[in-house]
Amino acid sequence: MDTALVVVGDHHTAFHAHRGAIAATEVLDLLRTGNLPTTVALAVGQGVTDPQLRELAELTERGGHRLAWPSALRHAPYPHPRDHALIGPLTRTGSAEFRADLLMDERVRVLDDHLNGQHTPAVTLIEAARQAWTIATEQHLLDQRQRADSVISEIRDIRSSFHRYLFPLPANVVCVLTARTPSAAGELFDFDTTIHQGGVLAARIKARIHVVPTVLARKQELLAARQCLRDELDRCADRRAATEQG
Repeated sequence: MDTALVVVGDHHTAFHAHRGAIAATEVLDLLRTGNLPTTVALAVGQGVTDPQLRELAELTERGGHRLAWPSALRHAPYPHPRDHALIGPLTRTGSAEFRADLLMDERVRVLDDHLNGQHTPAVTLIEAARQAWTIATEQHLLDQRQRADSVISEIRDIRSSFHRYLFPLPANVVCVLTARTPSAAGELFDFDTTIHQGGVLAARIKARIHVVPTVLARKQELLAARQCLRDELDRCADRRAATEQG
């Protein structure tokens, strides 16, 4: 057996064929039966579910195995359910910089239809970036009053570039606030979010988001919905009139 293994989610079946990768279910079976030598070091990759993480932590600690957790989780490996999360806890590493480990649970909905290859699809990385800048904004950049009264109403602009495949191995997200600008209603936040694997840039997602008072956001949405409905009803009426004339 290899001296080091990366534990990846059960659904990453194409990736399991690589030497050094092992499915979460398989490694847990080996640990339960005592058939994994303590000389084998383990690292947590992507796709491992929350219950699997919990059992992996318990069994490796009990058996004396070496387990490399993503840095933010070493002291709190399963702090909360991650059914919808693609990143681990986000930490502030500078006045405008935030970091998190990419930590995807394969049950997350955005992955449901996209695990048909070996690499992580672009749409998943964009969602991971969105989670990073949302948490950075809501938990770190807004004060207590703003958190209570404001909401991210929309993404004004988003640009993405992808530089290499990202596989179900350890990776991290770096989210940097590049600008914060008052607007007619609320504020605009510009973020430059990068995703790295093995110290190499895999993806970059730049976005501008609009944070406005909750009451105003709801009013704007209501007015926009009414206008769209009126426009569609007008088009329906025009089509009907054209049909009757024809």
